[in-house]
Amino acid sequence: MKKYLIVKFGSLGDILLITPVLQALKDDSECEIHFLVGKNCKSIIENNCYIDKLIEVDIASSKFNQILSLIKLIFVFAFKKYDCIFIYHRDTKILKFFKMISPSKIFIWADRDKKKKNIYEVQFDLKKHRIERAFDLIKASGLSITNYNKYNISYNIKNNCINPLSKFENCNKYIILSVGGGNNIWSQMPNRLWPISHYIELITKIRSTFSNYTIVLLGSIDDKSIIDKIEERCSYIINLAGKTTIDQTALAIRNSSLFIGNDSMPIFLACAFDIPIIGLFGPTDSRVIIPKRDNVFAIQSKAHCSPCYIPHDGLSGMAYTCKSNMCMKEYLSIQDVLNLVIKILGK
Repeated sequence: MKKYLIVKFGSLGDILLITPVLQALKDDSECEIHFLVGKNCKSIIENNCYIDKLIEVDIASSKFNQILSLIKLIFVFAFKKYDCIFIYHRDTKILKFFKMISPSKIFIWADRDKKKKNIYEVQFDLKKHRIERAFDLIKASGLSITNYNKYNISYNIKNNCINPLSKFENCNKYIILSVGGGNNIWSQMPNRLWPISHYIELITKIRSTFSNYTIVLLGSIDDKSIIDKIEERCSYIINLAGKTTIDQTALAIRNSSLFIGNDSMPIFLACAFDIPIIGLFGPTDSRVIIPKRDNVFAIQSKAHCSPCYIPHDGLSGMAYTCKSNMCMKEYLSIQDVLNLVIKILGK
């Protein structure tokens, strides 16, 4: 039986976007999949049915804990031999570490295709969809994939999870909005967010048109200040900011009639389920991000500079440094979003 190691420390949304690869590996042959993940992102992947063993490391806290994690990995991999290690990062430090501790074949993203001994560098092609790009690593190992679109983002909800909306009356039909996000331990991109005022106006118009639907806003504790401001103007919403686990968030999303959100983890979580989705994109390119599906709709800003996010630019790129954020404020209209809501809900 083949044994594979997937290395992806974070972030939450990025991890979800490589889950289609896990199913493809299982479909190709009988194999065992181990997944190395950052401790702070463990919850997004720990229930995944395609993973046989989850290995967590603490890379987001103190230097002392990071050193302990490295020592732990050295001991773990001293006794494990993998057929292939797939590193879903573009970091030479990570590559050097695995070269030092493992004789396995290693596949990692790089600026261009290159092979040296058992190291396979695979071009990080910005023109490709992110899920297709994820498949490039395993295809370099010899796996034949002709249609990556047949593999979906996967998230498995625990059987004992209870929908956090079950305690609310008259909440049989509801629309979920994820209005925050754009934060992870490595970077923050608030320019991804649609303005609070736009969400308030959209929510008001949705309620006026679809009064039989409850409107639910969810997010992490980091999004609470944004959602609280919306609640001040739209007191009829259900505010779940910081009140749900990822499992509860997933269950609430799965049972919703429609999901609307920015480019952030919840929209990729929503893509694990067969529900209508509207994604709002400004700095980032919806064409290479959002999964391709008939009931998934992306509204890309009409600004001349959108999209501007280039991963190679890092934190100095326009997506992070732009002060005006006009792509989301001025060139992604409330009416365009409302028109899609009406089209999906059929009124």
